[in-house]
Amino acid sequence: AVVSTQSTGGIIAANRDQVNKTFGLRENVALGLKPYGHNYQYDVSVPAQTMEQLVADVRARVAHIPDVIVTSFGHIGDNDIHIHVIAPHASDEVVGAVEPYIYTRVTELGGSISSEHGIGTQKAGVLSLNKKQPLLDTMRLLKNTFDPRGILNPNKILLQQP
Repeated sequence: AVVSTQSTGGIIAANRDQVNKTFGLRENVALGLKPYGHNYQYDVSVPAQTMEQLVADVRARVAHIPDVIVTSFGHIGDNDIHIHVIAPHASDEVVGAVEPYIYTRVTELGGSISSEHGIGTQKAGVLSLNKKQPLLDTMRLLKNTFDPRGILNPNKILLQQP
């Protein structure tokens, strides 16, 4: 389902063919946005009742930048929302307006800075905005216990400490 002031409902697949078609649409959103410019994608989760507010907040952050579009879609069942900020071209100004703001705002709304696509390398540097230090310490302890040489997915999720 799409959460916005224009939303009129959602989709519930009745059979496998409809599931496949629905996921086909979902998987092609970024491709459909490509003609509009550079697409900054944010996969976050927030309580469903705050999704519309988060999108409005991101729009407000980039409103002063000409020709920037903010669009989103999500799956309310798991509170996941994909926010796309599209600029005519790659722009440090857009990145500066959105990051790390979006991650701080998600935390304020009671969400997580990463939903279905994980932390990876892009969000490793901002994980501490969303997770408390004792949890990060426990994650690092587990990582070091099972990967003492740091050879499994280095700098994914947790940046290596000097």
